[in-house]
Parts: sequence; structure tokens; C-alpha cells
Amino acid sequence: GAGSAMGPFQMLKELGAHIIAVDIDSPKLWKRLIEEVKYNSAGDISFPMKVPYTGQEGQALYEQCGANMITDTPAVRNWMMEAVPELCQGKRVTMGAYAYLDSEWHVRVNLACDAIMSGVMDSYGADKVALHYLPTPTDAYVIPEPAAHAIKYHHDTAPMWQKGLEVALGPMGRMVPNKPELLKRDDGQDVYIMDGLVETQGPNYALAKRIQQWRAILARQQGARVCFHVAPATATQSVIHNKLFAAAYGGSHYFKPVEIFYQEFSSAVCGALLINDIKNPTSCSNPDVEIKHGIMAWLGKKAFHGGFLRVPYKFSTIGEVAAIIFYWNQAKANFSKFLGTGTGKAAAGTMALAVAYFSYNLTLA
Repeated sequence: GAGSAMGPFQMLKELGAHIIAVDIDSPKLWKRLIEEVKYNSAGDISFPMKVPYTGQEGQALYEQCGANMITDTPAVRNWMMEAVPELCQGKRVTMGAYAYLDSEWHVRVNLACDAIMSGVMDSYGADKVALHYLPTPTDAYVIPEPAAHAIKYHHDTAPMWQKGLEVALGPMGRMVPNKPELLKRDDGQDVYIMDGLVETQGPNYALAKRIQQWRAILARQQGARVCFHVAPATATQSVIHNKLFAAAYGGSHYFKPVEIFYQEFSSAVCGALLINDIKNPTSCSNPDVEIKHGIMAWLGKKAFHGGFLRVPYKFSTIGEVAAIIFYWNQAKANFSKFLGTGTGKAAAGTMALAVAYFSYNLTLA
């Protein structure tokens, strides 16, 4: 997924890295990737081709670049297993899984990425490999005690309208308080488990992310560096093309401390964390660094979660409310332009609420 919106391609090419890029065989995509490195970078780029390179340039080159990681998994895996030793010459290589597809295709592409990355790790040596993942905050994690206390604090200090909705909608499974479960490990240490899964993302999304967690744990135990920091909810095109998710994102900031970021900011911070994980010997990505509270606590350690791991209500139960708030604010702003102040604004608010309700239901339809 070299061309992924959340991947570190832009940062790496600006820093002059040698990028081994794998992505779908789209001439438009490869034109962008190759020309950005060629004309706006001190770095280099290597990539698989459908035919041997014989000096092709321009469109003739772009049409032969890339591969379908799902249908061409063995070929891409073999190419990577040959390319990495040749290009890296015994130095550490960092491989990231950034590909995304909707529905069950997300599971398929993650399995393909896993087969490719594990193949390189086995052939090149786990100690010379670093794996990079961008896990979702909408998952189940072991969270530190301060985060659990912050969740309780944000719930205790939530505005009255949220408390009212909690009473009214709680029996219907909405506005459910986020209460991490306290468990005691065999060694006597307390750990908190937070269920951040969002049902509307579906089982395929959850399974795809779980595959990444499983590989991250195994790879670290095998001696590889694993850069695994929870990335924040980000308004990328792959997410906001779903109108319901876009509306929910638009109203999420009313549930403190949640913030939705744009991809430029998220990518920059995640890129900085990646560099730290690769270069810092005391980083928790280093398999020689001991992790307190066990390996599962490592998955949520140093998370850049945008407030999701401290939200006062289960995020799976506030999406519809956040979406209605978003539509209500949009409609209210439009009606207020025509109805003036005072009573007019009250009428605008009432009409906006009705429009928000119907807009939300139209989105579901």
C-alpha cells in the first residue's frame, strides 16, 4: 500500500529514503509515486514490474508497474525476498502494511501483506527486519491505569445534555458509559481492558486488524522490531466516502477528548513515531526492551489515539448521536441565515433538529 493516504511515503521520500514500493498496478498511481521521487526527492524508489525493465519511460513504464497483492501474492513475495537482500545489503529493512479495501477484501489484502512480510522476515532474518503497522483506535486494548481514570473523569464531567441522552438512550444501547474492565494478572498486576470495537465497521475490519496484532506479537517474539502505535481516527477519503462515518466524524469532537485529524497531520506524527521506533534503542519496538504488564499491554502502549482510548462513552454507541449533531449544526446554520435572531433562532433550531433526523435516516437508507 505504498500510495496509502496514511502511509509514510511522503515523509520517506522527503528524507531521501530508498523506498521499496508495492501497490496495485494503476498507471495513474505509479505516475504519481515515481515522479514525486524523481522530481521532488533525494531518495530512490524500487518497485515490481510485469515485464523486465528495458529502459521504458513515461506512460510505457507506468503501465508495467505494480502488482495485485491479492492475486499475485506468491510472485510479490518472491520478488520481495530477492529484492530486499540485494537492495539492503544486510542492513535493516522496514516493511509497513498500509493497504486498505472495503468488506472482506480488507481481510484478503491483509493476509497477502502478512504472507509477503513474514516471507521476507523468514528469509532475510528477523533481527534485520522491522515491521510497521497503523492499528485502529476502534479496537479492544489493554490501557494504562491513568487512561482508565481519565475515562471516569471525562464521564463525571460530561455536559448535562450528554448525561440526559445517556438516561434516555442507554436502554436502547446508545450513549453507554465506557467502563474498562479491571483484571488481575497471574503475577498480581492490575490491567484494564477497554472494548473500543465499533460494530458498524463490521467483522471483516476487526479480523483484518486482529491479523496485524497476531503478526506483531509473533514477530516481536522472533526478534524483529515492531512499530505498533495506535493511529488516530483520520478523515481520509477511504473513510469519509461513507456518508454516515463522515457525519459521525463531523460530530465526534463534542465528546471530549475525541479529535478527528486530517491525514497530513496524522501521517506526520505517525512518521515521527516510526523513526523513533527504528532508531531509539529504548523504544518499546525493540524486542530486547522489557514490557510491563505483558505483551498485550504493548499493543496499546504510546498510542496516538486522538482521545479514543479515553472517551467517556463507548464509541460504538455515540456514532449515531454524533452524526445527528453534525446534521443539526449544519441545518441550524442554514436556517439561522434566514430566520434572524430571538424567536427565529429557536424556530431554526427546531427545524434543524427535524432536518438532522431526516438527513440521518436518509443516510442510513
